[in-house]
Amino acid sequence: MNTIKTILITGFVLVCDLSYGQWALSITPVIGLNSTRINLHKSFAFEKFTKGGNYLLIGIETEFRLSKNKPNRFGVSAVTGCSYLANGFYYHSGFTLSDLIYSYEKTELNTKYIQFPLELKLNWQPFPLMEDFFLFAGAGLSGSVLQSAHLAEEGIYSIFSMDVMTPPPTTNYYADQADITNLGRKLSFFRRWELGGRYKKIQFSLRVSQSLQDMYFKGLENNWAVPVDRSRYLSGRELNGKILEKYVEVVFGYKIF
Repeated sequence: MNTIKTILITGFVLVCDLSYGQWALSITPVIGLNSTRINLHKSFAFEKFTKGGNYLLIGIETEFRLSKNKPNRFGVSAVTGCSYLANGFYYHSGFTLSDLIYSYEKTELNTKYIQFPLELKLNWQPFPLMEDFFLFAGAGLSGSVLQSAHLAEEGIYSIFSMDVMTPPPTTNYYADQADITNLGRKLSFFRRWELGGRYKKIQFSLRVSQSLQDMYFKGLENNWAVPVDRSRYLSGRELNGKILEKYVEVVFGYKIF
């Protein structure tokens, strides 16, 4: 319901802006670095989201700017477009205590998305004599369409037995991997905030996005060979009730026109 309200409010603002001005259009190819975080922390962790890796994103943005006859240091624009993001989550850790205890675990989730943002920007020209330099702040929604997803987990746990009657050591090994595309949500929505600047044709910005829905691949627990207490992905969902994703992106663009 909150997502629908946001879309309606965004559309209403756009219509109001259109009613008293003209729109100018610009197209900007963008490239950036996405830092993906997922709430798969263990109970001893202090941060809600665990960093899972850095990933490249590419795309193109279309911006509609309100153009007035009189110069104005403040302006409103609307941004949409399309971007390709191959992201996911990668975690591995190991622990060794002399020759008595050894453990190793790895979780690797690879996903590919096509993203479609809808964002409102407030543009500000801070220096009157620099007409080509603007700062902006934006907020809106981003829809992510799942293209593919693959999950792989592995765990090795070895304990040296102190019982002379038991042959040492005792070793447990768990592993599984699968294409889980059909288990995922096909369309997911993210709320997005953005801060940045533009000088002539060069644009730079910092974006923060967070999922509005549970991103867990439902049904995975029914046939996953790694038990819940040894799976970082399954235990993270059990601990938090749902899986959320958070993106921090540094993006650069060059305006074509």
